Amino acid sequence: MYFLRNLSSIAVERSNPWDFSAIDRVPADCLGKAGKTARSEWITAPKTDFQAYSLFEGVNANLRIRAGSSSEEGNPPVKMHGLAVDYDFPLKEEEIAAGLDRMSPDCRPQWRETTLSSNCRLVWLFHTPIALPSYAFAVAFLKSLDSVIPFRNLAGIDESALLAPERYYTNGCKWQKINPLPFPDAYLRGHLAKVSDKFDFNGPEFGSTLPLSAVIDPLRQKYPRFSEWPGDFVLGSAGPTFWIDGSESPKSAIVRETGIQTFAGHAPKPFFSWAELLGADLVNRFKTEQIGTSSQGIYYDEKHYFSKNGAGIWCIDPRENITLFLKQERGLSDTRKKGELTSEVERALVHIQRRNRIKTAAPFSFYPEGVTLILGESVLNTHTRRTISPAESAGPYPFLEEFLNTLFDPPEQLDYFLSWLSYYYKSCYRRAPRSGHAIFLAGGTNVGKTFLSRAVIGGLVGGFAEAHQFLTGADAFNSELFDCALWVIDDAGIASNFSAHKRFSENVKRIVANPTIRCNGKFLKANTVAWQGRVFVTLNTDPESSRILPDLDLSLREKIMILRTHEVAQIQFLPADEMESMLKRELPYLARFLLDYQTPKHCVSADPRFGVQPYLEKSLVDTANQSSVSGAFSEILEEWRRTFFMEHEPTAEKWEGTSLQLYKAILLDHTLVEAMKPFNLQGIGRMLASLASKKVFDIQVTGEDSRRMFMIPRDEARFPRRRSVIITQSDASKFEKK
Repeated sequence: MYFLRNLSSIAVERSNPWDFSAIDRVPADCLGKAGKTARSEWITAPKTDFQAYSLFEGVNANLRIRAGSSSEEGNPPVKMHGLAVDYDFPLKEEEIAAGLDRMSPDCRPQWRETTLSSNCRLVWLFHTPIALPSYAFAVAFLKSLDSVIPFRNLAGIDESALLAPERYYTNGCKWQKINPLPFPDAYLRGHLAKVSDKFDFNGPEFGSTLPLSAVIDPLRQKYPRFSEWPGDFVLGSAGPTFWIDGSESPKSAIVRETGIQTFAGHAPKPFFSWAELLGADLVNRFKTEQIGTSSQGIYYDEKHYFSKNGAGIWCIDPRENITLFLKQERGLSDTRKKGELTSEVERALVHIQRRNRIKTAAPFSFYPEGVTLILGESVLNTHTRRTISPAESAGPYPFLEEFLNTLFDPPEQLDYFLSWLSYYYKSCYRRAPRSGHAIFLAGGTNVGKTFLSRAVIGGLVGGFAEAHQFLTGADAFNSELFDCALWVIDDAGIASNFSAHKRFSENVKRIVANPTIRCNGKFLKANTVAWQGRVFVTLNTDPESSRILPDLDLSLREKIMILRTHEVAQIQFLPADEMESMLKRELPYLARFLLDYQTPKHCVSADPRFGVQPYLEKSLVDTANQSSVSGAFSEILEEWRRTFFMEHEPTAEKWEGTSLQLYKAILLDHTLVEAMKPFNLQGIGRMLASLASKKVFDIQVTGEDSRRMFMIPRDEARFPRRRSVIITQSDASKFEKK
């Protein structure tokens, strides 16, 4: 066996402990139970020359056993020659005898030792040493040995010493032979196989885990005898120790995730890692590839990590979450192995941060999925919605066809609407977004306006989002909107006041004209998102609801369509459940129709931005103008014109001046002061220019932008000038004196 001269020594010598009889070297105060403290100091003293033995052999057989891996700091056990069990409790002789009698003859210990504290220690010797792949394996083997070695027949076991392979026992120098035969080898070998099957060979001491598909060909090329492996080379399968010359047992090796365990008696060690079998270069090359593979689909934006879950939805994760994901889902280790400064997980995180870095992650509706180049930046498109899949060939959609054919008044609007819808659906279906007009659809109640926007169009393009709060400026957080390419509004509340209506009109203009919008989400990094979806507004035609129509003064005419429906439904709608079934049945055929649709020539736009000629229904345009800011100002101006031309300057042909001069002139009329409160000086200039462009009052604008002059002519029909009446005397006047 292996022994130290004292517990301060690291050099191991060899001797059978039962042959050692130097009891006279033990000081008297170190004997018995009372001498425990003195004995500990004595056996630890560097000058002590005695014996503390172990039944374990280390990787370096000449050095004492130390827990840990086979590094400079450790010398783990590699072989177990027997088992010593310390009973740290004073047992009577009859108790010891009774315990031994309860053991079957072939399972009894070979030796009984009386320790220096007068306690009992039993020693079982093995016929063939047990090969131990690691320190952890040795502990696992010791924990389970009571199922084959009956050492628990005696009470008072020192459990901590039992499970510590590095423990050295001070020789008691009193030995009694109990059993001349070593412990049955068959018992131990069968138990060793069971422990091996349950043991996790993924610890750092075993090297890297490789998929077996990556090692089969290299093993076949390097070891000719690999062809002798019976059946499939899979995890847990058994075969010959083919890499050891002279190995003959056909079932002496078992495949593990990190290498191959061998029970061959003449093998120099019980476990060979893939690096030892195939070379470190192959393993390192695979590990590099593994890091890249394990990092696929994970992206980093300098703050968060992004990956898809099992449902195909992109998840936002902090570092700790993605670390668990790399361990659990990708099989990487977070343990730093011998000679490595970083773990597999840490290397994967660096790989993601350096090679999978993105400028931003956001839903770019119907742009190419995943990482793509948008606006010159590498971004992660988290948009996962799909358009409805079109039918493979044309087919009937009777309800939707009748609905669309009878919805609009006048019916000429249908061509423009279908051209708009076809252009929109094609761009979403092909994931090549194109800008398009915002739609304002006005009509009677219960004619299907909301059904068209949400069920039909929303059904075609994968859903819709309610954008009222964002477009009116009521809510600055808008990140949830961008996952949808259709923003709907069905609310007259936008027209509650001039400022809200103006803000709404400006937002519609900006969204249609610009392909990018600032995306703000709570607790998320703000970013600019490319969005080329559509805004669809539905409203009734009553005076209050019509105020939602946009202000056409803001260069909106080429960016919107204003369509009108009938005032009364022209089709009988189905019950809710039947409507849902109808949409599932007919929408794919409508989608096919839209993909095949050819835009009529009169609907083709000369403006390449929007693809379709805008349609502005005349009666609704008139209503919009009347409801616009300039429309309100025109009423004020009309009243001022009457006063000016009829009372203040009854003979003037025109008024001419700057916007400031007009502003002051209007305010001279105290009846108009309250009405002028919504308008400031800058607004007056814009209103006059807008009215001039619309030919209202025949206003003319001259001069440069820095000093524009406005001329408002008298309308002779409405404001006729007063004419002087000249009365001539007649010679024949009856009032003249004769």
